[in-house]
Amino acid sequence: MLDPALARVHIVLVTPRQPGNVGAAARAMANNGLGRLVLVAPPAFDPDRARWMAPGAHDRIDHALIVGSVAEAIQQLDVVRVVGTSARARKLETPTWDPPALSRAVHAGGGATAIVFGPEDYGLNNTSVARCDALLRIPTASHRSLNLAQAVNVTASSLRLLATATDPSPPPQLAPARLRTLLVDDLLEVLRQTTYFGGRPDTATRARFTRSMARLQLLQEEVAVARGMLKSIKHRLRHGPEPS
Repeated sequence: MLDPALARVHIVLVTPRQPGNVGAAARAMANNGLGRLVLVAPPAFDPDRARWMAPGAHDRIDHALIVGSVAEAIQQLDVVRVVGTSARARKLETPTWDPPALSRAVHAGGGATAIVFGPEDYGLNNTSVARCDALLRIPTASHRSLNLAQAVNVTASSLRLLATATDPSPPPQLAPARLRTLLVDDLLEVLRQTTYFGGRPDTATRARFTRSMARLQLLQEEVAVARGMLKSIKHRLRHGPEPS
């Protein structure tokens, strides 16, 4: 029986280099009832080669969404949470989840989830991690690195096996990640206008704001109110005080 919560889990592969890995990932998604496959800037995607590794899952390949960046993927998918994957420690202090924590969020939090996997050779960069609400770490023994297709398969299987009964009451209408991203963009723009960054990159600050927005579980109307306030502040910073 299909789990509707898992159908709202989308897999995002960032610059996958091997069509076989894409096909195997699509097969794992189909086997476990996950949602849409998204490819971010694949350097040389060959759907025919991918299909060889995806028997019974050609629809995931045929309907894969291809975008240019993780930010674009978040906008297109309209998800409420974005979870990156990483086997190494990060300086951005993004919360780390294990598979049970991810399963609880997927089944109890409502809305859709994007799980983002980095390139086969070096994983997600900090620019992509800064847009994630949390990082999934798959427990391993001494060797922490997993093949891309293996990582997707373990994640998808864990979600299916750890599925829990959901609260029968309707979940709150949380603000989707694309709207929270716009709110973070507004906040960063205000800080730039006040010369807060002084020419420094804003990656670490974006990561902190992204984590805070996810932790607050903001509703859509709350994000709209906050963006309206920031719009007024930006106008005043550009044009000065209104004449009395």
